[in-house]
Amino acid sequence: MFGAILGDIIGSPYEFDRGSKTKAFDLFGPGTKFTDDSVMTLAVASALMKVGKDADTEKIRAEVVQTMREFGQRYPDAGYGGRFRNWLTSEEPKPYDSFGNGSAMRISAVGWLYDTWERTREVAVAVTDVTHNHPEGIRGALATVAAIFFSRLGVQKYEIQDLIAREFGYDFSRTLDEIRLDYQMNETCQGCIPEALTCFFEGNSYEDTVRNAVSIGGDTDTNACIAGSIAEAYYGLPEGWTDKCKSYLPEDLLEVLEEFEKAVYPAYDSDFMKYRRLRYQTDWERNEPKPGVDPEAFRALVEEGVEKDWGEAVEILAYASYTGTELFPQDYYLSRDCLKRLIENTNHPAPEWYNTLGYIYYYGRTNDGTPEYEKALQCFTVGSSFGIFESRYKIADMLEEGNGLPKNPDAAAHLIIDMYFENRRRFEDQEFGGKFADLALRMGGLYENGHGVDKDLSTALACYMQADLAIQMRKPFREFGDGKVEERIKEGLKRVREALPKEFFKDTLTTPVPFLFGDILHNSNGMDVAYFKRDGDVYLLGAVVPEESDSRKYLFTVPELSICALSDSVILKVENAENVRVTGRDKHVFINSIILDDKTGEWQFLYGDTPMIRFKCSGFTLAK
Repeated sequence: MFGAILGDIIGSPYEFDRGSKTKAFDLFGPGTKFTDDSVMTLAVASALMKVGKDADTEKIRAEVVQTMREFGQRYPDAGYGGRFRNWLTSEEPKPYDSFGNGSAMRISAVGWLYDTWERTREVAVAVTDVTHNHPEGIRGALATVAAIFFSRLGVQKYEIQDLIAREFGYDFSRTLDEIRLDYQMNETCQGCIPEALTCFFEGNSYEDTVRNAVSIGGDTDTNACIAGSIAEAYYGLPEGWTDKCKSYLPEDLLEVLEEFEKAVYPAYDSDFMKYRRLRYQTDWERNEPKPGVDPEAFRALVEEGVEKDWGEAVEILAYASYTGTELFPQDYYLSRDCLKRLIENTNHPAPEWYNTLGYIYYYGRTNDGTPEYEKALQCFTVGSSFGIFESRYKIADMLEEGNGLPKNPDAAAHLIIDMYFENRRRFEDQEFGGKFADLALRMGGLYENGHGVDKDLSTALACYMQADLAIQMRKPFREFGDGKVEERIKEGLKRVREALPKEFFKDTLTTPVPFLFGDILHNSNGMDVAYFKRDGDVYLLGAVVPEESDSRKYLFTVPELSICALSDSVILKVENAENVRVTGRDKHVFINSIILDDKTGEWQFLYGDTPMIRFKCSGFTLAK
């Protein structure tokens, strides 16, 4: 709340466009004083502290009305707007449908006093609608208090901006340089809140934020009050500025501020608030601080949390030390101990913890490189039972090689094939961060070596090509160990390509059946087919029809042509086509099956039992 009052004081001499729209001005020069913004901010704080954190909203409303009127009548010349001045002295004070920026300038205490956003929002509405019951007035107050509340929790600035834009519909497309060009005095929420928040979003410190707010002109004390209230929660205040703030206030207002300081500010460094900040400041995909978070402060927070046994902190350290990060070097022993601690101290341990611990044991990372298969199997069994693919295919690896389990290639192949098709489907739905690369790699190994399946180098090559495509698509997700996976894929591709005869590889491939069309139909409920001619030749264009989402594509793999791609269509040339008949507008049809009539030798592309395309031909050609 110091931030709001200081912003009001610093901005006070330049209100009504009395400044020169520059950031180079004297912060505490002649004419600086507190205004109605500070009086009402402290009145709200006093009322909320008096009723207590658990008061119901009607009690809050009654106390806020009484206290604001007391403070307003005590300081009648602080600079109130006309309608609010009338409300202060009215015999029956009622809301007057205001959307003025006063709703936002007095709200900062609400952003500091409560521990959940739900409660903060509830109280903010109660504090606001005693006067500013217009939707725009409430929206302005809520956007401001949201920025304060989530700044306290350590949410990053870009996330706060996105949240407010989505939740409250404010447009932050204009920069401060653009705003300064024509911004003038505006005391409405609509004409003040986006600008004041932009001052915070473009600022790099508390002082810079307040200078931004004064530099755009207009209602400078209120803009700086709003922007400053948020900047304090996000950055803190420069050293000595709290004392500077106190020096401007008379004794009665100073008593409220000091009472608020004692009640609220120690809680900012409480374990509860540190825990909440840690949760919001962590990039959980990478176990690193989010962009904009001070790395050393983040490291200290994690280490403190581990010491105090916060589960989230222990998990961050477990995975950061497993992969190694800029803040936490790779340390498998520390990772193992953290994972065991999480499993032992949590009522419902995450299956991912077992999976990662299984990898540590499987590769002997804490046993001088000697695998601990029995421990690994225990962990992978738990992970597999919860549907963790990595755990399941590591069990398949153990079965295939006879490591920690009786050797059983057939069982291994069964597991891998089952997972391969499930993950292929997800990959075709463009879930590129999944485990399809790992499963396609293992499928390639099965067919290359004939483990649990008939040896087939063509199919092995197709699988390795799919694995290669999948690992390239997964790179942006930065999965740990992807470098080694990619290396194994490249080795598999090289081995199989060298083992296949040179004549295997072609520029065109002609087959007696439309095999790619058949693959599409086998994995879907139907496909679109278009018939067309070009240079006297007949072609068929087959397109995938999405079932569940518009993102569905099909994984086309033709090892002979070195083709492996996700696409929604494929073109086949019909060789020596005869007596072509198409039932459909513009020679475009939907089909769900293809048959070859044994009696007539005619291909029939069917929808149900109805032939949509019929013809005879000598084969189908796919070109590279």
